[in-house]
Formats: sequence, C-alpha cells, structure tokens
Amino acid sequence: VKVVALGSRSLLCNNEAVLYSSRTNKKSSRRTESEITEMCLDMQKSKTGSGKRTSDGKAKGKNTSSKCPHLTSSESISTLALHSLARPTDIEDMASLGKASNCCSYYASREALAAAEVVVVPYNTLLSPQAR
Repeated sequence: VKVVALGSRSLLCNNEAVLYSSRTNKKSSRRTESEITEMCLDMQKSKTGSGKRTSDGKAKGKNTSSKCPHLTSSESISTLALHSLARPTDIEDMASLGKASNCCSYYASREALAAAEVVVVPYNTLLSPQAR
C-alpha cells in the first residue's frame, strides 16, 4: 500500500533560516505558519541574497531573499517522494528523511500525493478550511 503523510511547511521544512528568526534562541524565535509559507514562496522566486526579514515581514538589506538550498534539484525531490511511497512514513519520518537527504520534504510529500493510495494528515488539518 502506497502511503504518504502530508503536513504543513512548519512541520516538514528543514530550512532553519525559514523556521527561526534567530539562530541562537530557537525556542522563542519560531516563525508562524503564515510567515514560513511566505518566506518559502519568496525563496522560490528569488535568485540571491540573505533571506532576512524584519519582524513585520519587511525586507532587510539589499538582497532580501535567497534560493532555498533544499530545492536545488527536482530529481532529489522525486527520489525522496518515491522513497516515502516505498515504505510508509509518518510526518516526523518524512521530515527526518528530508533533513538527511538535504531535500525539501514538504514538496516531496506533495509530489508523492499523486501516486499515493492512502493519505495521512494531522487531524487539525481536516478541521481547517484553509488547509483543505
């Protein structure tokens, strides 16, 4: 049975520059889901820069965003998607696989969705109109 676990960017992203506003104090500097989504989408549009933003989301510095290092190859995302379908994984396993392979587990899970026979999602995702 081909199973894929879907989760939000905040659960599956392994880019610490996107997840945290401070590298030294990770517990209190975790970004919100909407901030993570915005930064992820901004990084996909840009070519170079530092990716730093102020707390209100405005760009900081000259080059304001950088390409995500985990979206470098569509082949690696496809490989991770196939691997996740070969053996059932939960969200934590998918995130760990992405981190170990230096690949975006969020987009790999979305790619695996087309071939999946069973889709596993967190319960609160089912209740959220925006996520459906």
